[in-house]
Amino acid sequence: MGYDLLAFDSKELSQYLARLRDIEIALHPTGGAGLDGTMIHLGIYSRGWSAIQLSWWANAQDDWKPIETVTHEMIERFSEAEPDNPTQAEQDASSNGG
Repeated sequence: MGYDLLAFDSKELSQYLARLRDIEIALHPTGGAGLDGTMIHLGIYSRGWSAIQLSWWANAQDDWKPIETVTHEMIERFSEAEPDNPTQAEQDASSNGG
């Protein structure tokens, strides 16, 4: 687990966060269980002590669908983004003229 820094436009990220801020949901998890599929996690952290973390199994409950939509758009765009930190192999090749 961990993360990679991505070369991603901060204005586009701000637009995603604005869209998420505008969504109102009830905080009562519903839905069933699953043994296969994908578990989705969305975490939004402030510079201070507050954070929001939501998780759902494969398909979000009906009243969370707007969050699911934005989250899947973000996953797709982040997957397309280039790493902002070169790997050690890329750094070595660059320093060796290759």
